[in-house]
Amino acid sequence: MFFLVNWFKRRGRLLQKRIYFDASPDPILVLDSQGLLLDINHCGVNLFGDVLKKPTSGHIKSILVENDLPSGDLDLFPLKGEDFETELKFRKQNGDTFPALVRGKAMFDSSSKVWLLTLQDLTEQRFSEALIKYQATHDSITGLANRSHFLYQLQFELDEARSFFIGIIFFRNLKNFISSFNFDFGEHLISEMTIRIDQILPEGSLMCRSGNDELLFFISGMNEEQGKEILQTLEVSFDSPLNISELKIAMDVCLVGMQSRVQLSSYDHLKALTNILRIVKESKTQKTLLFTDAVQIEESQEDEISKKLPYALKNSEFLVFLQPIVNAKTGEIINAEALIRWKHPEKGLIAPDNFIPLAERTGFVNPMGAYVLEVCCSYLRSWKKNFPNLSIAVNISPTQIPFSLSVSYLSGVLAKYHLKGSDIELEITERSLVNESPLLIEWFEGLAKLNVGVSLDDFGTGYSSLGYLNRFPVKKVKIDKAFIQGIETDSSNRVLVQAILKMAKSLGMLVTAEGVETQLEFETVQDLGVDLIQGYYFGRPVFIEDFFATYLKDPIAGNLAKPGTKML
Repeated sequence: MFFLVNWFKRRGRLLQKRIYFDASPDPILVLDSQGLLLDINHCGVNLFGDVLKKPTSGHIKSILVENDLPSGDLDLFPLKGEDFETELKFRKQNGDTFPALVRGKAMFDSSSKVWLLTLQDLTEQRFSEALIKYQATHDSITGLANRSHFLYQLQFELDEARSFFIGIIFFRNLKNFISSFNFDFGEHLISEMTIRIDQILPEGSLMCRSGNDELLFFISGMNEEQGKEILQTLEVSFDSPLNISELKIAMDVCLVGMQSRVQLSSYDHLKALTNILRIVKESKTQKTLLFTDAVQIEESQEDEISKKLPYALKNSEFLVFLQPIVNAKTGEIINAEALIRWKHPEKGLIAPDNFIPLAERTGFVNPMGAYVLEVCCSYLRSWKKNFPNLSIAVNISPTQIPFSLSVSYLSGVLAKYHLKGSDIELEITERSLVNESPLLIEWFEGLAKLNVGVSLDDFGTGYSSLGYLNRFPVKKVKIDKAFIQGIETDSSNRVLVQAILKMAKSLGMLVTAEGVETQLEFETVQDLGVDLIQGYYFGRPVFIEDFFATYLKDPIAGNLAKPGTKML
């Protein structure tokens, strides 16, 4: 009687375990130490069929994808070792395959060891990961690569020493169509133009949407002469209008291009193209321009400008403008960025992109930068009584660091105008951080002692920005406006901004969203959690003499600048 009671108890426990075994929502396999299948639960049978009853089955290799098998014949798992976890691909009975996380647990059956394998289907997880990766590297409207992915691929071509041709396609009148119709119509136009361009570019090309009205492309293995033919073909193609919603749309395009140059980084290639594009935009007749042709044009212009820069400083032709930077939550102005303009006696106001690069090459940026800093400090001193927390951010050229803008010089300027180090912020680009020399590190240490803050400008556009944040005491990052424009509809840009925010916050840094121009852009970056906002939505740059009357009389910034002020 006692024997029967124990027998029923043991059988009851076995039945209970079997119920749990078959009720599992994941496939469970029981193997011996050689990989032979001993048992399989209901979920496993539904996926793989009853492999135990098939004459050609009996081994786990019968349901594994052969190309995914480990190298050893029987060493599919560490069957003689401890519990393990690995990932393999399996084949269902209908022929479909799926990735699975395999967890193996060693058990003993009498004197022999068996393995209990639980399979977790990773199909949905892999799909989600692939979707996130795609959204982070592609434009949501056109499906083209985004700027960061394009720069990454471009740098890969350079690292592999491959020759390529790179170009920009700029649509002059796209903004006019958007204002006449709506944003969706503009996106439709971009998509249709992308299709037309894709039919002309050869196989293996990579096209990128760099902005609302700008596309980039590069063609691996193509020389300058072949690239010129591509630009000419594109120019001719846009002589034919697009047919959209029973409308014939004629697009006005600018096309520039250049052959790759090994001495330039991916970012420098784009900068060179942007400079060429500026020449075409200023021309009323020219639509297409190569880098080599642009260099000849710029050399004659630069020679003329370089001779006039010293006289411009002497004659007070350089003007300092300020643009407000506001608290993202309250809208209060807490900072302003200093911007320099050249009031040329013949050409009028000249933007810094047209003379700063030349000033850097000639060394004239040093006295010009000192002039901007002192003008800002002079005005800031008069405002500090009523606005003690206001600071001004001054852009610094890499050529000014560390000698022209030494710690002792900065200390002297602050003392001269009775300002604290926290009243001034230095905006630098990652080009300033490339050379990690002892002198540069010493310069940063000196700034920290003065309590002068450093902000990394145009963040996200460089190739290796992330690495610098841990190595230098940067207190703030400014997300480049290329990632902010259209962020309310561009999911890839939103993902990148979220990633930058998460990383910066983990390092205790403040984040500024640059180039916010619309209410939707403002609401989007505000919801994402940026700390500071800069852009036309809150205020355009104004002449420093007008900054107080325009913005500081009412320190809660509005989204419209007051009429009658000198703006650019």
